[in-house]
Amino acid sequence: MQDAPVKAVLSRRGILKLGGGVVAAVVVAAALGLRTLFADRPPSSQRAVFDDDEARTLVSIADAYFPVGNVFRISAHDVDIVGAIDEYASRLLPRERRMLRVLLRAVEQWPRLSLTSTARFSDLDTAQRQRVLQAFERSTLSERRLLGTLLRSLIGMPMFSDPRLLAAVGHRHGCGLPIVEG
Repeated sequence: MQDAPVKAVLSRRGILKLGGGVVAAVVVAAALGLRTLFADRPPSSQRAVFDDDEARTLVSIADAYFPVGNVFRISAHDVDIVGAIDEYASRLLPRERRMLRVLLRAVEQWPRLSLTSTARFSDLDTAQRQRVLQAFERSTLSERRLLGTLLRSLIGMPMFSDPRLLAAVGHRHGCGLPIVEG
């Protein structure tokens, strides 16, 4: 007698209803997710371009590339990454600025979008973030490799502009030849 309710739920019609409900829920969730990614949000009061969530993503990416205790002894926390990239982004054309912001939001949601974690990128520990970024750079898809290169370049610009990091890698300004006054 107990099998009757189970059979009623697992009937062809019941399974179709359940499947239809799941599909509807996924479509609504995807629409809301895309709306969040592409929403035009105002920057935070301290910045010209990025809001607090985008700034947190930038810091998380930078921390994955330049963690505390790295070979250079200059971590992402020693350099104003967000300020430098915010200044750079403020000089971009509006369309490129908007795409950069969408890119940062997509990276923040990447662990969820790729179904590898339920956490946001910035909530992952440093080793997990490094694995995500390495997966971009080692991907067989050229678009993902390009994304990895873009993120590395974006973070590298302010890091390798810092005189302490330049000194750590042995770079000296100038060519070493004496300047001859003409």
